[in-house]
Amino acid sequence: MMNQNRQTFSRESVCILLLFLLFLSIRIIHLAADPPDNLSLESGGEYGDPGNYALNARNKVLFGQWQIDEFAGMYVVPVPHFVTYGSFLVFGVGIWQMNLVPLFFSALCWLGLFLLASRYFPRSRLLFFFLLGINYPFGIYSRINDQVMPMTFFVILAIYYFIEAWGRPKYFFLTALCLSLSFLSKEKILYFHLIVLPLSFV
Repeated sequence: MMNQNRQTFSRESVCILLLFLLFLSIRIIHLAADPPDNLSLESGGEYGDPGNYALNARNKVLFGQWQIDEFAGMYVVPVPHFVTYGSFLVFGVGIWQMNLVPLFFSALCWLGLFLLASRYFPRSRLLFFFLLGINYPFGIYSRINDQVMPMTFFVILAIYYFIEAWGRPKYFFLTALCLSLSFLSKEKILYFHLIVLPLSFV
């Protein structure tokens, strides 16, 4: 019986790993391509914001200083700025190097969700990961440097630690830390802090 359970677990793990590699490889293809034109009917942020978010990191690599003008977005969202700087430093300055950042954080989102799924609904996690892999918004925003992916990753970690904290109160500190890092990745997550989190106490 134990050997059968191990074999089933091993097969499922291989399937999840293959799904992860498959959908990650699809997202890597032509990483410098523009986003599709059907993401938003009212905002062009997906097209203009990524360059703004990478500007200070580009300045640091090319000119040796974060600011060469009055633009200082790194003070608003420092976490992805430093990761973008690392990408530029290693791979050079360019669009695909910039888009490596959301791709990296989307992979971390996968791992974080794997942790949650394995803990709370292990029997359905294979279906969950398949649906996540073919999810259009998740796939597209994995290739757009608009800070959605780092923000989401730290929220996923915060949710995990928040659930665990009811049994181990010291995890409330990690919850607060992850939510802070999420805010320092994209300030719009403040809506989540103000609206969604209080509902968990109702």
